[in-house]
Amino acid sequence: ELFMELWLENSDVSSPFKKFASVDESKTFSSDTTKVGNGVIVTPCVDSPTTRKTRYARGAESDIQIRCRVATEQMIEIVLAANSKSMLTALLRDLLCVVSSDKDRKASERNRRRQTTSNHISHLVDALIDQLLTLEEKRDGNASEFGKKLVATVRTLSSLAEVSSSEVVKYVDTLIPYLKADNNISMAEESEVVKEICDILRLVSSDMAQGEVTQLARGSLSDDIEKITYKFGISTLSSAVAALCEFGNHEAMDDDNPFRSKAMKLGTIFYKYLSKNATLTLDFSKATKAIKHNIQRALSVLGCLCKSHKVEDEDIEWLDQAIEENSCDLPKEITWNTMVKVCYYVFTYYLKNSDAEIKSSALKAMTGIFISRPRVLLGMQKAGIVESIMSPDSEPKLQLQALFCWREILLAEEKRVESGAAKKKMESNRNITNSQKISGDQDGDATLAGGVLTQHHKRLYEMTKDSNEQIRHACVDL
Repeated sequence: ELFMELWLENSDVSSPFKKFASVDESKTFSSDTTKVGNGVIVTPCVDSPTTRKTRYARGAESDIQIRCRVATEQMIEIVLAANSKSMLTALLRDLLCVVSSDKDRKASERNRRRQTTSNHISHLVDALIDQLLTLEEKRDGNASEFGKKLVATVRTLSSLAEVSSSEVVKYVDTLIPYLKADNNISMAEESEVVKEICDILRLVSSDMAQGEVTQLARGSLSDDIEKITYKFGISTLSSAVAALCEFGNHEAMDDDNPFRSKAMKLGTIFYKYLSKNATLTLDFSKATKAIKHNIQRALSVLGCLCKSHKVEDEDIEWLDQAIEENSCDLPKEITWNTMVKVCYYVFTYYLKNSDAEIKSSALKAMTGIFISRPRVLLGMQKAGIVESIMSPDSEPKLQLQALFCWREILLAEEKRVESGAAKKKMESNRNITNSQKISGDQDGDATLAGGVLTQHHKRLYEMTKDSNEQIRHACVDL
């Protein structure tokens, strides 16, 4: 809390930014490193009074605007230097989110801190959007520098959306045009920008009102996201599919909404491709690089669809039969209601492939089913499939992918519980009694992943001493 006061709040605490807050409009910030207080080093960014007046049409910046502008400039520089937003996201989440120690405080105090946090994030988001618009206004011939700065700015905004998506909703119309990918920067940078925008849209979709989502459905958003899945790499493709599914699952949308229709179209196209190639061979080790890449791409799309797939009152009675049959015959068609079942068949089929890369991609795709349907993981555990994948006799690439998948599953479960999604699902189920809510029986899925993983604790310990360095590191990380 003291750090946040020093960094952002307009309080009586002696802050390194007090000097900036009291700067006269007739003076410019010095580019020299400034030493303030007890050894605190602050490097202000060069800015002119003209720029600041243009940026804020309402007049001179307030103290909080100056502080947040400087803070966001620092954030962007951190993301640019690290080429990643993970560290910044973790820092912001720990600093700005309500921590466990707040449970011991009074409700009024918790509400006050919650409101303060909301104000902090709102000001930071405003400042970041202003940075984005200023960056566009100052675009010059140096496309390389512009591209790097644009990626870092959008990534920083995505970090804030992960912390508090509700504060970013008001700028959706400003961000959507970036999905056109016409910024005249490198393809790699375009891919990163589009990926982060898709992540932001996915995060804010649940905070959008019915009218806002309906308006987006009438526009070209679904078409823009569909084009992304054909144009960019697997990482960006995954973010695009996830955003498409989140909008399709929005409570304001009916079953035939354009977002779900596009998702179903993608599922049908990529499933047909996988089904066609599955009849050719079970050994893709000699296949061309293009064919292997397309198969991995198709598996990734179906995995993302399964991860975000939602159907009311679905049962998985088909699972026991599917495991017992162990059939190589794939269903001819795929529908929205049979999405998970059909994808399970195709994923398990490609898991039998002799090519390690294809098997790893199939396992990664299967993780989407494990996250949305944890009982499938339990069924595969009973059948011994999980044990065979993690055994020392399986390929190192497959073992490594298994550890990555376990980590993704546990993080998804942690997020589901902490975000309140698990509680919301429980409260919407009328068949759950109060005694079950109290005892915890209402959320049996919550312990499945951890329970299955515990069964392999001896193997996990062995993997920490594996000769493969990547496996050792991944295991320790898990």
